Amino acid sequence: MIEAVPMTAREANDKGYRIGNHSFEEDGYEVTYLDGYKSWSPAKEFEKAYYKLEDPAGDVLKENDIKRFIKDIENVKVGTKTTNTTLTCLTGFEVHGQAACVKPENFDLNVGSNYARIKAEDKIWEGLGFVLQWAKYGLKK
Repeated sequence: MIEAVPMTAREANDKGYRIGNHSFEEDGYEVTYLDGYKSWSPAKEFEKAYYKLEDPAGDVLKENDIKRFIKDIENVKVGTKTTNTTLTCLTGFEVHGQAACVKPENFDLNVGSNYARIKAEDKIWEGLGFVLQWAKYGLKK
């Protein structure tokens, strides 16, 4: 896990960080790693590589972490009784959830999509839980 504090390139330069060809006005972050190493990172690159959790300690995932990780939602009817919900994550990865009713005449895409979304979100919880465990504790060799 890291600590990131907003810092412009000018402020970073004044503190002795390398800023490359970035303009002094560019936003970024002072990044402190677990071993105490510090560097400056441009905001655009930093925000592509890191995902901020709601929990300041980074110990738990919260519902809003999962919701913010979803970039797009698509609900479609499959056959006569099934709803498939596809959640596209910020990484481009897709997860799917399905829900179905017993009788075709009872099919309601809105109802089915609510249940299917919960199932798809559970898969994101599992995936981000895996990533968080790895980020906090590394590989156990």
